[in-house]
Amino acid sequence: MIYSLKGDLVYLEQVDSVYHAAIECDSGIAFELKITATTAGMCPKVGEKVKLYTHFVSRENSIDIFGFYAQDERKSFKMLTSVSGVGPSFALSILSSISTEQLIACVASGDSKTLTQCKGIGSKTAKRIILELKDKVGSSMDKIVSGEMLSVNNDVRSNFDEAISALVVLGYGKNDATKAVVGQPKDMSVEQLIKEALKVLAIN
Repeated sequence: MIYSLKGDLVYLEQVDSVYHAAIECDSGIAFELKITATTAGMCPKVGEKVKLYTHFVSRENSIDIFGFYAQDERKSFKMLTSVSGVGPSFALSILSSISTEQLIACVASGDSKTLTQCKGIGSKTAKRIILELKDKVGSSMDKIVSGEMLSVNNDVRSNFDEAISALVVLGYGKNDATKAVVGQPKDMSVEQLIKEALKVLAIN
């Protein structure tokens, strides 16, 4: 199975809410891939070099290639499609709406509400995702908590640390506070992080 593709990005468009990209390799063959909105945002301009990690899905009448800018996103996609009732389209929709870090944080903290905000994901599906992936995300959650999956930017780390400390002062356990904070976008201020984390903590 092909693990990744590297070549010229010759096509990048959104078709019916799904992003499609085409990579022309040195052999002259161009491969079309379905990608997440996150990967689309990370891709360079058409005509420039790009490398995407791939996952093939073979069906009775078709073979689809899914592409991911980062290996972590590819792993999350495979993890999601292992859940009963969650096909490639659902997995792509989820990872187009939330980051890998947010997905892991949602599963680890039991936050089904955030998952239902992803297109096509209802309450039952969200709860099933959490139930079936709970044990699988343990090691990934440990990486998030330890900072291995966070940005190396010191300002981001500082904001996260301050928000976690504030939540601990408010009476929340450090582990719960950390899980709630690391699932938030990295460009938030301390005040925004605390506000959004409190919403997550209120659900659990």
